[in-house]
Amino acid sequence: MEHIEEQRLSEILGQPKMRNTAQRKAIYDYLRQSDEHPSAEGIFKALKPDYPTLSLATVYNTLELLVKAGLANAIGNLKDNKTHFDADLTPHVHLFCSNCKEFLDFDNELIEQVKAQVIQESGYKVTGSRMVYYGLCPKCQQTSVETEDKSKTNLKEI
Repeated sequence: MEHIEEQRLSEILGQPKMRNTAQRKAIYDYLRQSDEHPSAEGIFKALKPDYPTLSLATVYNTLELLVKAGLANAIGNLKDNKTHFDADLTPHVHLFCSNCKEFLDFDNELIEQVKAQVIQESGYKVTGSRMVYYGLCPKCQQTSVETEDKSKTNLKEI
């Protein structure tokens, strides 16, 4: 699969009026290797030290190109006014903690079954999907319970 994606990227960047640069390849590689679902700004900050001439516009343009080519998905705004991106194209759900801003992938065979059922029943050629569940991760839930317990204890002492 990785070879096919690399080949597709080379085809896209090899088109007329399209510059196949090390920066664009680095943007794709960073996105593909990241588990964090970075924003354009996050990618820019991570790559800027290694690519001093990199511009934020190049990052945005490359991400737009990758999404159009089907090599990445734009997940959308995660309550931070930034669009986040994911190069994992396998069917999965995103879990986002509204408190600590942790962003995780959740894989389950049922997700693939739902996709197959959607294709079968609708006749659509599905080219992508996105699903984000918002809530509190287990760590933040525990912190919230501990904070509540402390508040109750403090009230009893008054």
